[in-house]
Amino acid sequence: MRHNGCPSLTLKESPSILRDDPVAHIESSCVGCGLCGEIAHAAVLCPSFYKVDVITNPSLLDKFSKRINNYLISLIN
Repeated sequence: MRHNGCPSLTLKESPSILRDDPVAHIESSCVGCGLCGEIAHAAVLCPSFYKVDVITNPSLLDKFSKRINNYLISLIN
């Protein structure tokens, strides 16, 4: 799996006994350098592909959705 240049993207045994093939795994040594490329992007593995949207002037809809999200999270906790 290291043919893409990422030293942290490896293969490990599948946790499922029904699946024989190994699965892609990101080790804790990952620094988010982006070398893992499209393989990790497709598998949502590498933290360097995380996208953050910052809202500086929230609209009423943004404020309302935040309140709903906070309420739902409080129900879970």
